[in-house]
Order: sequence, then structure tokens, then C-alpha cells
Amino acid sequence: MASVFSSNPCSAVVLMVSEFVGFFPLAQFLYFLVY
Repeated sequence: MASVFSSNPCSAVVLMVSEFVGFFPLAQFLYFLVY
């Protein structure tokens, strides 16, 4: 995992977003509407 983060910083961001969406499914829906 650490090697993936160091080679692809975007992956870390995607993982953070995934966790955020996992804890707050409604946030994903709101973000989708805004985006």
C-alpha cells in the first residue's frame, strides 16, 4: 500500500474519498449533484 501511495499520490486521494463516501454515502450523492 505504501508503495502505491508513493508512486501514485492520486491513489491516496481516491482512497480518502472512498473512505469518506463509505462513511457518508449522502456526501457522495451531494458531491455528484455539485460536480
